[in-house]
Amino acid sequence: MNFLIEWDIATLFFINKDMANPVFDAILPLVRNKYIWLPFYVVIITYVFSKFSLYKASYYILFLVSAVVITDMTSSQLVKKTVQRNRPCREIGIADNIIQRARCGRAFSFTSSHATNHFGIAMILIGLFGGGRRLFKWGILGWAALISFAQVYVGVHYPLDVIAGACLGVALVRIYLSLIEPILNKLENQPDTILA
Repeated sequence: MNFLIEWDIATLFFINKDMANPVFDAILPLVRNKYIWLPFYVVIITYVFSKFSLYKASYYILFLVSAVVITDMTSSQLVKKTVQRNRPCREIGIADNIIQRARCGRAFSFTSSHATNHFGIAMILIGLFGGGRRLFKWGILGWAALISFAQVYVGVHYPLDVIAGACLGVALVRIYLSLIEPILNKLENQPDTILA
């Protein structure tokens, strides 16, 4: 355990300080801002309702929203409040030695809800629409990884927070997909487009 904690702190310092550069300073605080991605979510919703029938699209949007609720509630209400790990930007002895590039939240640190939620979103999108599209799969996972990395770079999370958050998001949505698989199979037999 001590080794993990030492690795976690050393890696935090490496990402937060040693990797510091003007490009990351300009981009990564924006990347982890949830409001930046609102147009992306609008595009997803527009795509779903333009590609599928209202019946089918409504189910897909319900599954997307439900997945986010499940990941967020599990991370923020269950795990964080159970583990109660302080954020690095609030930890004595660490906060003074990192570069804080974003507001330090009041919630606990482990697990990162940003990582849990965005990897959850990535997994549900892959499960619903990815199929065999490797470019889409790796692109959306890369998007979630970038947001998670940004959380460490700006100084509000430890690396283990985002690694565990990513694993939690993936695991929760894989379980969720297995539970809704019978419904997804039935939806596949429904008309695919709004013109059908």
